[in-house]
Amino acid sequence: MLLIFTLLLACQDEGRDREVEFRAANQSVEVQVRGKLSATPDRFDQATLWLHRGEGWVGPYRPRTGSEGPRLIGAELRLSFNRPAGSAGNQPVPQPGDEVQLLIPGEEMKELERVQEKLSRSRLRYWVQQLEGVRHPEADPDHLQAVRERLADRFRALGYQLEAQAFRQPEYEGVNLIARRPGSRHPEKAWILSAHYDTVAGSPGADDNASAVAALMCLAEALAPLQFETSIWFIAFDGEEAGRAGSRAFVQQPALRNTQVLGVLNLEMIGYADASPNSQLTPPGFELLFPEALGWLSMRDWRGDFLTLIGNTASSQLVANIKKALARHLPELPLLDLEVPGNGSMAPDLRRSDHSSFWDAGIPAVMFTDGAEFRNPNYHAASDLLETLDFAFLENNALAVLFALAELAGPARAVSLAQGRL
Repeated sequence: MLLIFTLLLACQDEGRDREVEFRAANQSVEVQVRGKLSATPDRFDQATLWLHRGEGWVGPYRPRTGSEGPRLIGAELRLSFNRPAGSAGNQPVPQPGDEVQLLIPGEEMKELERVQEKLSRSRLRYWVQQLEGVRHPEADPDHLQAVRERLADRFRALGYQLEAQAFRQPEYEGVNLIARRPGSRHPEKAWILSAHYDTVAGSPGADDNASAVAALMCLAEALAPLQFETSIWFIAFDGEEAGRAGSRAFVQQPALRNTQVLGVLNLEMIGYADASPNSQLTPPGFELLFPEALGWLSMRDWRGDFLTLIGNTASSQLVANIKKALARHLPELPLLDLEVPGNGSMAPDLRRSDHSSFWDAGIPAVMFTDGAEFRNPNYHAASDLLETLDFAFLENNALAVLFALAELAGPARAVSLAQGRL
């Protein structure tokens, strides 16, 4: 039996509507895309098709090759997709109500100038404005829910595969937002970029953690037209202020076993800087664990105008790779890198964000931070407001994360994105 569904989809490459017709028969999917595409014909054989079924995304469906391979006839692209490799023969085909994504890689991105333009201070400020305010399930549940919906709507509009993971921990009930872009070569492997969007009860949380979520969303916007060799997941965690409830729930979910998480870049307060001497403090025991870092801070007169990168023993290679990327792209960026022994039990103050949930799960993870209360006097206070942030500093930090993630995830290609619901 041949099922034909027709829908209008928005292609992100040129911002125009495309008519896409899906024909599903047996274990294959026929696709016709009518309208000019920016990708060159040799890229069509790298296209992937994803279907949403049940609780997750099914895929990737890959194009057939040879005489049944991709054909470009005038302004019409025709592709035939096989069922995903390794399926047991019962892989679902499109049905009414299914969400569908068609990804067609374009030319490899040699430079990231166009992407950098979307990481402007004005856009970062916009997102902090959208987020600022108490985001707490008891102190202000309405604003917490409004922020959650605003983030989810934006992820969907950008074409990411969005999962809202509701969780219940003894101390907190919340929702993690997981936005996925499958990799072109290794969709089963993923890099994670994360930031928590909740606050403590008494703080509007501009630095903690709207600054980091603003960077997360700007990076999601900037990278939306690109597809990397490995998958990228943008995660807005809930419940970090309640003992990392959201990230602990995330690493415990069975579905994670089907993905090899290559590493996590967690953003925690990245918008506050103070170039005054003696504006930077350190946690207890810092001088014993990090004598070289202590010397570096002393040489800089303890000025709090640098970004800190924190990893653990198992994340040492990830830290080294990030440092290499930043040395190449942002050599003037003041960066302090710290490696805590084991899982950080000897330095508990350096565990206090969602990266440590991944450390405990044996997954390489790092935290980018401005130092929290060891620099910012507004930490967890009503005075943690937008006007206290340094947006030039925040912009540089967002760029640092961009370059690190782009190098880690592999060469990026521009992508024509068709998405919609059957």
